[in-house]
Amino acid sequence: MSPAQIRRATLIALATAAGLWAQAGAQSLDGRFAGTIQCDALPRQGPLRTKVTMTVSEGVVRYERQIYHPDGTPSGIFERGQGPVGSDGAVTLKTHTAAPGYSYDAEYRGRIEGSGARFTGTQFWKIAKETGTIPRPCTLELMRVRS
Repeated sequence: MSPAQIRRATLIALATAAGLWAQAGAQSLDGRFAGTIQCDALPRQGPLRTKVTMTVSEGVVRYERQIYHPDGTPSGIFERGQGPVGSDGAVTLKTHTAAPGYSYDAEYRGRIEGSGARFTGTQFWKIAKETGTIPRPCTLELMRVRS
């Protein structure tokens, strides 16, 4: 091989290796996650700590959790929300949930990093027996579920 051919072969090998390294480093955020949502107390209720699930697919994050009555029984109503995921893993999740006697809007901001995701935000409640809007700070912590 001539020196020019060696240089050319070396450049091709380096370019190929760089492409493979970039593919190996680019981890897909797609997958399923499970964890908990924790929120401050509402009037006449204790603080909330319950299960939450999340799915990331094609650049969109969707999450849900069951809503429970103050006595702890399932209501059959779910909080469901979604938002786009940025290339850096940043996410803003939004939802509106309504049921007889109450409704709320919520926004959670956070990031998906590696095998976990963490979000903080606030729910803004309107309860039939209360005046005004009640802010309720919340935190969501989730881990990737292996399929």
